[in-house]
Amino acid sequence: MEFAGPERATTCTAFLTNAINWFADHGVTAERVLTDNGNGYRSHLWRDRCDGLGIRHTRTKPRTPKTHGKAKRFNRTLAQEWAYSKAVDLRCRTCSHP
Repeated sequence: MEFAGPERATTCTAFLTNAINWFADHGVTAERVLTDNGNGYRSHLWRDRCDGLGIRHTRTKPRTPKTHGKAKRFNRTLAQEWAYSKAVDLRCRTCSHP
């Protein structure tokens, strides 16, 4: 996880760029991004960056818990399954050596 600072256009676009690069390094191509309606995500800088990356930007509808719930659930899944994953014992269970 990365703290990018206040949600301003410059910090939001910098975070987007870092995230896209990180995912690309791991073989994942981003096609879309879903954000809230914060000022940083409604800026021309954000729009231009998304266009430059070929990413479709969608914003949540104000006062629509359904969409907000999807984002919350996605973050919960990340926290449980990825960000805080448990160590896995990779030693061979049928062999006498690790």
